[in-house]
Amino acid sequence: IMSLKMISDIATQLAQMIARLLSVDVMVVDSNLERISNTYRIGEVLYPVKRDSNVGQVIQTGQPLIIDRAKNYPACMVCPGRNSCSVDGFIGVPIFFHDTVVGAIALIVPVICTVKIFSNTKNIVAFLEQAASLLSEVIGMADKHENCGLDILTLCRMLPGAVAATDS
Repeated sequence: IMSLKMISDIATQLAQMIARLLSVDVMVVDSNLERISNTYRIGEVLYPVKRDSNVGQVIQTGQPLIIDRAKNYPACMVCPGRNSCSVDGFIGVPIFFHDTVVGAIALIVPVICTVKIFSNTKNIVAFLEQAASLLSEVIGMADKHENCGLDILTLCRMLPGAVAATDS
């Protein structure tokens, strides 16, 4: 069965690009609740990955989850690090492959970015859904083109260089 773990390098590159673009932490988690990628932009905060965590809820329901002002959210209210936490929000979307949730991509939003990110959640969610769709396509291509030379996976691996070139 195809999984996010197979394309972890591409998932990590995509997460890093999104993190740089939005100044947030980005996490990609598979349906087994295994962290595939985490950018750790908000320090080494190990955001929980459990069935009842925010990202677990996205994977279980197959629905986006938006949490603005996390400290008022039930799961955050019982967290022992609540008072010193620099995380103020969460936006997660599921990653589907053939109508099955294979994981989630999530933004962990620091306090300093709350206004910027949550003033535009509709577009942020649409952007994340496109990123999730891209990861799904890459999983499918990895399945079809495992033994090819220069294929879509190679092109995806070149993507960060292309983005960096257009940025400068």
